Amino acid sequence: MIYTLNEKHKEIIRRSRPQAKIVKPLGSGDINEVVLVDDEVFRFPKNEEGRQTLRYEAAILEKLAGKVSVQIPKVRDLDDDGMYGIFSYIPGRILSSEEIMSFTIEQKQRLAQSVVVFVREVSNGLDTLEISKLSRQQYLPWRDNEAKYYETILSWQPQTKYHNLYAIYYEEYKHLRQQVGLPKKTVIYGDFHSGNMLFNKVNKLTGLIDFGDLSVGTIIGDLRQLYRLGEDIVRMIIKELNGEFGNVNFELVRLRAIIHEISVMMRPESLPPQINPRAQLAETLLTKWLGENWGEL
Repeated sequence: MIYTLNEKHKEIIRRSRPQAKIVKPLGSGDINEVVLVDDEVFRFPKNEEGRQTLRYEAAILEKLAGKVSVQIPKVRDLDDDGMYGIFSYIPGRILSSEEIMSFTIEQKQRLAQSVVVFVREVSNGLDTLEISKLSRQQYLPWRDNEAKYYETILSWQPQTKYHNLYAIYYEEYKHLRQQVGLPKKTVIYGDFHSGNMLFNKVNKLTGLIDFGDLSVGTIIGDLRQLYRLGEDIVRMIIKELNGEFGNVNFELVRLRAIIHEISVMMRPESLPPQINPRAQLAETLLTKWLGENWGEL
């Protein structure tokens, strides 16, 4: 969503970059607003959650600097009060999910290989205990991990239309998880979607942005997001991993993706009369995965 620069943000940009020639609002999310200023990106948090996430992301990016082969933002400046952050701009093309799904087999294979290299670099480059302390104790103490989120959603949204549907798929997911187990815990990126992936002209992954969701979890957490780009890419990634993080069951990934999108439909901000673009995406995905009548199950 594009927003109009307010006077406070204009003043911060004028003070920080008085010679700037390009000032272009890029969009507004749930917790921050983003502005391109020449070859830098200014992030303006909307609330305390946004300010803490900004601080956390800056700490993560500094720890990842020089440890990954794709381009990632560099921290140029961070306001002491977390009112804004300045990051380097990462060039590249943001493709839609449909464009990525239309890649050739060779391009999908190359993407799968790039994802595995990045996952390996992050796992090797960051300490799980240190990341847990950063996220849960220092910056984001209120944030649940995904496993807890999926376990508790049935209790905090029992009145929604999709409660029974979620319960059915969650029980199936939980049963399979008990049978096959989960891969070992590691540091995961946590935000693999098309809007965070940057490609060059030949559709090679060259950059990633938005590291506020990086956390400790299992590779299933990253794969359930990548499942939105097609099951063939996920299968290629699992094959490339070759058991490196333990057993990765494709059906477990699929069920995790399904329950996550149903959970989006159950969130308060997704319930009528609100119109939530994220819920619209979830509805589209569930229709694709489960068929036109998925909501009547």
